[in-house]
Amino acid sequence: MGKNSEGECKLKWRLARKAYLGYRSHTGGKSLGTGQPIPDWDDLPDVNKDAWLASITAIQEDLCNEISVEISNVGYDVRQRLMNR
Repeated sequence: MGKNSEGECKLKWRLARKAYLGYRSHTGGKSLGTGQPIPDWDDLPDVNKDAWLASITAIQEDLCNEISVEISNVGYDVRQRLMNR
C-alpha cells in the first residue's frame, strides 16, 4: 500500500456515503426508478455501496486529471512570463 492509500480509501468511502445520503435526501428517501423507499447507508447492501464507491473513484480520476492539466498550464504560463522578462 502507498503512503496515503489507507487515508485515501477512507476518504473515498466517506465521499461515497455522503453522495448516497445526498441522493437519498434529494429524492425524499425514495428510489427515482421505483418510488420505493431506499435504505439508510448502513442498511445498504455492500454491492450498492461498492457502486457508489466506484462512482466516487471515477470522479476522483477526472478531478485529478483536470488539476494536473491546470497545474501544467500554470507552470507553462509562469515559465513564459519568466522567459519574456
